[in-house]
Amino acid sequence: MINPLGAMILVKKVQKGDKTTSTGLVISSAFSDNGPAEGEVIKLGTGEQNYKGEILPIPAIEVGDIVLFPDHSGVDVEDEDGSKYVLVNSKNVLAIKRA
Repeated sequence: MINPLGAMILVKKVQKGDKTTSTGLVISSAFSDNGPAEGEVIKLGTGEQNYKGEILPIPAIEVGDIVLFPDHSGVDVEDEDGSKYVLVNSKNVLAIKRA
């Protein structure tokens, strides 16, 4: 399993579906601007180190949260079992969706 370091979080990206125009033209989600990406938080890093050497935990984000982040931020990674994830800096999280 991939273990994020520092302020990084491991996210399983939620794929948004394709859009269909009123005339029936299908626009792939890869080519349309659907706004921010969305994903489920799988693991959190240990937190960021400040200038005193103290570890500051990642605030407000928990494992299992659905987070929104800029679509092209983060790094795509693949686990040894073939599962695909995105490593995102916790500072790039725009919002958290909770029920």
